[in-house]
Amino acid sequence: MRTPSRRDAWLAPLLIFALALAPRLWALGWGLPYVEHPDEPALVETVVRMVRDGSLNPRTFLYPSLSYYLLAAAARLHLAWGESVGLYGSAQDLVARTYTFTTQPQLYLWLRAVTALLGALTAPLLYLLGSQMFDRRAGLLAAAALALSRFHIEHSHYITTDAPTGLWVTLALLGAWDVARRGSWRGYLIGALGTGLAAGTKYNAGVVGLALAAAALVYLRDAGRPAIPRQAGRLMAAGLLSGLVFLIATPYAILDMPAFLGALRFNAAHYASGEHGDFTGAWPFGQYAAFYWADGLMPAGCLLLLAGLPALARRRGAQTAVLLSAILPMQLRRGSDGRRVAGSAPARSGRSSSASRRSSCSPCSSSPRRPPARPGCSATGPKPTAWSRSPRPCAPSPAACSPPSSSTPSSGPATRRSPRYRGSPPTRPTGTAPAATASWRSTPTGMAHRIRTPTGRCSATAI
Repeated sequence: MRTPSRRDAWLAPLLIFALALAPRLWALGWGLPYVEHPDEPALVETVVRMVRDGSLNPRTFLYPSLSYYLLAAAARLHLAWGESVGLYGSAQDLVARTYTFTTQPQLYLWLRAVTALLGALTAPLLYLLGSQMFDRRAGLLAAAALALSRFHIEHSHYITTDAPTGLWVTLALLGAWDVARRGSWRGYLIGALGTGLAAGTKYNAGVVGLALAAAALVYLRDAGRPAIPRQAGRLMAAGLLSGLVFLIATPYAILDMPAFLGALRFNAAHYASGEHGDFTGAWPFGQYAAFYWADGLMPAGCLLLLAGLPALARRRGAQTAVLLSAILPMQLRRGSDGRRVAGSAPARSGRSSSASRRSSCSPCSSSPRRPPARPGCSATGPKPTAWSRSPRPCAPSPAACSPPSSSTPSSGPATRRSPRYRGSPPTRPTGTAPAATASWRSTPTGMAHRIRTPTGRCSATAI
């Protein structure tokens, strides 16, 4: 292919960015004012608390802090806009708690726009990566596939850490490939920056730093032994820099180290429980394969991957080594989530426990962790689990919070499936929890959010 002109070099990424941004902004407020993704309030409530308190300490480390800071900046801009139009009188007017319904859908729109923007930026960055690793056609194909990927578009609509993590991982791989080609300081710096930002968004994404080590080995294969001391020093410097970037993104890992280490132990126990998110049990590779086939890559992508990977490894060994050094360790780490760690007590997973907290009604316990039951709510509910830390709202009647009859079988631990788009959001039914749940799940519109709750809890769809 011909070498692109300077104008074309800028025009292609801009057009790809526009192509990716349009579907991610389209229907950005869908579902609102109902908050149907259980992970969104986990971030929004922390961000609102930071804005109201004027603090940089998120006081929670189940996620690293970079997403909190980016979202808090957007929330402050939203607050300034709201004060200028009379929507808010001060930061204290921001609602501190969100359950299944929000009275501030505008705030969610602003924060979702941050995720949409970061998700869309991944496409032109992927174009640059593909163009440098292979050629412009490969870069355009990869960028177009991501820009129009249903799964990526769907998760760029939520206030979560998934789409932003993909941006920083792509940046780290861009630096790693520069190292594989030239062994330059620039590649190490870009790779370290991407690795630190990826780990500062999602802890497990830090394994992308292994791609830098693989890239250094690829470069040394051609450069020979004389380059080993120089490349080893640069690799060590990149490792230190990535750690520094992580600490800049999550400064209270040092300033509030006891809470940070406690959150890491909590996350480790979650993953070790074998009940994390949608994939349960030890080494659930079959479940991941089914996910890639049905949602991630879909059948065409999976077949192309299986057919093309051997040819890629045979013809482009350096590119294959750099890419797989980032992908395989992350996949193996995910696959090992179900291992039982000696001495660790079974615990709910971070995402699953978040889903359970948002999607179940257990406000009626007399546990000292919760305030006394509010008027009109039965106090016969189950004892809250160890990870219940904040009160949930009571249902409007005792029937909605009372445990099911003994004839109702237990459906096992609380899990959730990824929400799917199926048109406009449904009208919420009224009535008791069993009737409301049955009515909502039979409705073919809206987000089909299949949630299984333990015996003694009522579905949040009735609240």
